[in-house]
Amino acid sequence: MFVIWWGTQIDRTRIGFVANFCPICRELRPFRLMRLERVNHVYNQAIGPGQFTGHSILCCTCDLELAVPEGSKVQPLASPEEALRAPDPAVTALHQPRIELEKRRTEGRLSAAERTEMLEEPFALLESMASSAARVAPKHHADAVNSQVRTIGYLFGAMTIGSVGAACAYGIPPPRRWDRGPSGKQVGYPLMAIGVLLLLAAVYFFVTATRRRVRSVLHPFLTRALSPLAPTVEELDQVLEKYRGRKSAIGRYLGASELHLANQEFARRNGR
Repeated sequence: MFVIWWGTQIDRTRIGFVANFCPICRELRPFRLMRLERVNHVYNQAIGPGQFTGHSILCCTCDLELAVPEGSKVQPLASPEEALRAPDPAVTALHQPRIELEKRRTEGRLSAAERTEMLEEPFALLESMASSAARVAPKHHADAVNSQVRTIGYLFGAMTIGSVGAACAYGIPPPRRWDRGPSGKQVGYPLMAIGVLLLLAAVYFFVTATRRRVRSVLHPFLTRALSPLAPTVEELDQVLEKYRGRKSAIGRYLGASELHLANQEFARRNGR
């Protein structure tokens, strides 16, 4: 059956760079300023004119995308270095309280309430991203592609080796009494057992694909945002418990222990 893949999608066009506070990087960063247009597409190829829907900014360091409030006057600059060297004074003034808060964090002068708020902020920021990743694999995401390839590979291996094993076990006539070679069953049964193990592995990767996909999408953002706070497993579990209570994708697919280990690995790699 021939299927036509069509519909609407959001196209992003880079129109320059701006400086803005990144809540994941926890400091002022250069962002790409993007013009968003809703366009009709066939097989992901845009057709016809697009409809302007607004602007967004994309962090040049962590790739976090933030919406630009409607009516905001943003003056794009030519390069990320220029944007960071001469940030918009209005942007700096807007985020100055948060910059001061981050300074107190580095000095270890946060109150318990402020620390809790900082721990919860990236989860709230990424909740919609987690829901999207749980529904559909992100385009061109390496971990999502590798997961699909691995599952297909195990399934193909299970079918191939299992079929060869069954053919050997039941398709080869039993040896004559004077034949000292192995029988078809002696070769076929082990191959069939290997095929069953590969099939179980394919089922496991298929069942856990969503969990691993959500973690692979969110962990890079969360580890960058949380590692400066060095949260404990208990603190992370308290935050995740709130999302489990409302059946959010974050609470369903993220684990405190795995996230804590990812934080430690990120801190080790970056010397924090």
